[in-house]
Amino acid sequence: MIELIRENKFDELKEYLKDSKDFQMHKFLLEVLEGNEKIEIDGESFDAAKFQEEFLEGLKIYLVLEESNINEFQLKEYSIVLVELAFKMCGFIRLMADKTMENGVYLSEVEDVYKVNPVIREELQVFIDVLKTKNENNSVANVAAGKAQVTNSIQNLLEKYEIGEDMLQFAESYEKVGQVEYATKIYQGIMNDFECESLKFSSGIFPEISHIDTRSQEEINVFEKAKSNLEKLVKKDSQNKGIHSENEKYLGSKKINSRLYQEIYESSVMLLRSEKDNKFRMQMLDAFSHMAKIRENENLNDVSDVYIYEQLFSKNDDELKSTMLHAITSLITEDYKIENFKYLEEIILNDKTEYGEGALDFILNIGRYKENFKSDILNFLDKNLLSLSKNQINILAYFLVELYVSDYSVVNLIEKINKKEEVSLPTAPKENLNPIVEEKPIVAQVKSFEMATPWWKFW
Repeated sequence: MIELIRENKFDELKEYLKDSKDFQMHKFLLEVLEGNEKIEIDGESFDAAKFQEEFLEGLKIYLVLEESNINEFQLKEYSIVLVELAFKMCGFIRLMADKTMENGVYLSEVEDVYKVNPVIREELQVFIDVLKTKNENNSVANVAAGKAQVTNSIQNLLEKYEIGEDMLQFAESYEKVGQVEYATKIYQGIMNDFECESLKFSSGIFPEISHIDTRSQEEINVFEKAKSNLEKLVKKDSQNKGIHSENEKYLGSKKINSRLYQEIYESSVMLLRSEKDNKFRMQMLDAFSHMAKIRENENLNDVSDVYIYEQLFSKNDDELKSTMLHAITSLITEDYKIENFKYLEEIILNDKTEYGEGALDFILNIGRYKENFKSDILNFLDKNLLSLSKNQINILAYFLVELYVSDYSVVNLIEKINKKEEVSLPTAPKENLNPIVEEKPIVAQVKSFEMATPWWKFW
């Protein structure tokens, strides 16, 4: 078959492909060559167990097609199929890794459950590099995101800097297609994990003491690149934000409740302090008490505005910002009523600026923290999918794929996004929604293990 492509014998190639039953990618190549302008890929298009074999075969064909006389339109159509397959494959590998990690073992340690071909990462990079030469930025972003998932799934087999380089590529590709918020989060996560440990935990009291940097040069390079990219993003983003006095905080033209903001801020400072130093342990109870009073006495819609402001425009350091957002979501939203969700829903549907995107981020986080609200939140988004902006769709997709635990409602919503946007976000095959490890006693029989905390899960 490869020789037929090299010799540009496409009529003979089509006859060969009609009889081929080895790979589904052969079927899709035939559709491309026959001029099918609307090739559809769904959950049944590929056997999940053969994702890796299909991708490797598909890439081998693609690289030869590139050197052939196939027209650009057909090559592009075939490329789209291969990108979708790559994304599905990577998502499935990530799913398998997450399921085995729930039992405290890496996927590579239970190869009878699912084995990742060691060449997959390298071949994904080959594909990415080719796509970059064609300036196919959306495809690059999709495959780079997929490669990062694979890398994080086999992190125990890699050097730390290799993981960092793939996360950098992931962030840079997202930045290039306008996904600045996600790129920012990834850069921040990389910096947190590649910062010099001795500097990270230094009190700064004795700055004259030199700190020993134990990082390799490759790890330092990853940190410096992430830092440089983030600084450029922040500088650019700051030009788009309004300037207000230090005591006034605005969401667009709307002034938020500064008194309430200060109360939540002070309670979060106490929480953070109590976590770091046992002598301040009692301040945790004070913080909980303050949060309870906010739940009982404040307009909870104002609390929503505080969350959105902090998420979008906070000047606090990342640790305090994260504590404030977590405190609001975990300690206050339990008392949210229908009217409070209606308030957020109206913002999501009627405001397509950062305000509406921040409201969506908040309601999705509530769904993550509060299982009792999750179903209603997903139902609302399902019914109003067509009313969401492109950026809101991207935020929703990110939460569903990266942060939500797969279940039928999540999978169904992802499939609707795939159909609406003509993309291929990864989903857990419905028949595999129960952890695969339940079918593999070897995983359950592991008696003792050191639970690994994936360094990249900074969000």
